[in-house]
Amino acid sequence: MSKLLALDASTEVCSVAVTDGSTVVQRYCDTPKSHSKVLLPLINEVLEEAKIALSDLDALAVTRGPGSFTGIRIGLGIIQGLSYGAKLPVIGLNTLDVMAEQYRATLSCMSGSIIVPALDARMGEVYWSAYRAENEHCEAVIPAAVCAPLCALEELKAQFSLEDVHGVGHGWSVQPLVDTPVSKISPDFKPRAEAALALAVQSYKPKMSPSAYAFTAVEPIYLRNEITWKKRQRIRDR
Repeated sequence: MSKLLALDASTEVCSVAVTDGSTVVQRYCDTPKSHSKVLLPLINEVLEEAKIALSDLDALAVTRGPGSFTGIRIGLGIIQGLSYGAKLPVIGLNTLDVMAEQYRATLSCMSGSIIVPALDARMGEVYWSAYRAENEHCEAVIPAAVCAPLCALEELKAQFSLEDVHGVGHGWSVQPLVDTPVSKISPDFKPRAEAALALAVQSYKPKMSPSAYAFTAVEPIYLRNEITWKKRQRIRDR
């Protein structure tokens, strides 16, 4: 069994989790703007409790957005330092994937339910995506996007019955999402490294080429940048 450490710093909270292949040790900090101060001590704590040396790990995992620009950069910076120092491969994860998997695994959610994580992106927009809950995993059915909450709501209404939708994350505290008659809204739900660890364990393939897990291949997910680039590309192609 692989030994992995996962870190999430993509929102106003941060967390760390490590597994030796059978047990999981985790730490969580809900103090905003403290990521740069608390993450390294939290990493040391989970490694000591799990009795695992950094050099004994098989890989590292980190959420790379969407989310807080500052938090994403801090998380990636710390993982870069650990990866470089211990020569460890890195698995990059989408924060919205982590939230959906965490919700599916920890809360009552019938198979077939639609899980919609959403984060407040400011500027009158939300980061969001949609997943169908299965027995052991989540299937992405709408890719990650950034748009006005009303646009997200219209897309949800067009594709799903709102009675099947579970709204997850503080993006659901933004109008008009907060008043949407969905199955359940959990605006205080935040990502945790334990769910990131679970996704990393599922996706990690030790026999793959080391270049597949090189830190340089782990790019932050800034959806606004991606959309701007696509718009510019369409203009050039005219």
